[in-house]
Amino acid sequence: MTVSVAVVIVNYRTPDMALACVAALAKERKALADLRAVIVDGGSGDGSAEAIRAGLTDHDWVDLLPMDINGGFGWANNQGMLHLLQGPNPPEFIHLLNPDTLVERGAVSALLKTMADNTKCAAAGSQLVNPGGSMAGSAFRFPSVAREFFRGGQMNRVGQMLGLPDGILRPTETTKVDWVTGASVMLRA
Repeated sequence: MTVSVAVVIVNYRTPDMALACVAALAKERKALADLRAVIVDGGSGDGSAEAIRAGLTDHDWVDLLPMDINGGFGWANNQGMLHLLQGPNPPEFIHLLNPDTLVERGAVSALLKTMADNTKCAAAGSQLVNPGGSMAGSAFRFPSVAREFFRGGQMNRVGQMLGLPDGILRPTETTKVDWVTGASVMLRA
């Protein structure tokens, strides 16, 4: 049985980034032949949709969903998911991906494996890496009054000295976390 994965990329006036994101995803299709994507243009109004359409000529596995309005990032993601789920072959998994991300080879497969191995898991997030190679905040604890007080006052170190754990988690392997960033997250459809 083949597991189907579809990626939703929301564009707002960043067509070059969205196309670079697709180019990086194309490498994942060697391991995931059924991988497909939809780019939702959130009413950019600057020629982004046209630039993306022109840039997708060699990517027949990517749909463009131009929207007349900008309803915001969450709304555009929802429109992309509706497009996929109401289509003829709804995917089993949906990967939400920011247009400024460049997926490393094997990353989508790793998220898919995590989801398959953990059947009660509703979402799996990626470890994000900054352009310089340092790890970006990707996994987090739920906020608390104390943690927000120390973070807001830029006194995280004081909170840690008082035994309050940091809100940002830095797992080195797959683990359960309270929440993950939406920049790269896979969901069960």
